[in-house]
This record gives sequence, C-alpha cells and structure tokens, in this order.
Amino acid sequence: MLSTVKEIERKAKSYKRGKIFFIDDFAALGTPDAIKKALQRLVHSGLLERLAKGIYLYPEKEREICGEKYAQSFHSSSCKCGVFDRRHGAKN
Repeated sequence: MLSTVKEIERKAKSYKRGKIFFIDDFAALGTPDAIKKALQRLVHSGLLERLAKGIYLYPEKEREICGEKYAQSFHSSSCKCGVFDRRHGAKN
C-alpha cells in the first residue's frame, strides 16, 4: 500500500495541469490529519499550490530555478541561490 502522500501525488498527476482540488477529493486516501499533512508536504515540494484553506492547485507549468524544478509560483527556502518568491514571505 502506498503512503498517503504518494496516493495524493498519483491522483493529482492523473489530471491535467490546472486542476483545482479540495481536501474532500482525497477523503478516501487516509485520515483527515494524514491528508492535511500530505497536502502540506506536496505544497512544500512544489507539486501543488495552496490557494486557500482546503483548496489546492496542480499548477499548469513547472519552472526551473537553480537547476531544480518547482511549481509555477513556488520556490523552496532550501534553494542555494537565495532567490525566494515574495508570495511565500521570503526575501530576495
């Protein structure tokens, strides 16, 4: 059996980019706490974007920054170049 994160990732990737998901779309894949944590991890990884509480987007495009792929508006604080997306509260 796959982990909740892998199950949600697989389900999200089965749709075209630009798809919007709600937490309830994943209800059959785990407990509410496990689903919330899995979605948080997938947002952090760049696969999904959090639009609002309980609403997530599988972005239409990925972009590459510092040789790493990220979702359209996501940039991880672990990136070594020091450039961060202002929408996520980090500084340039």
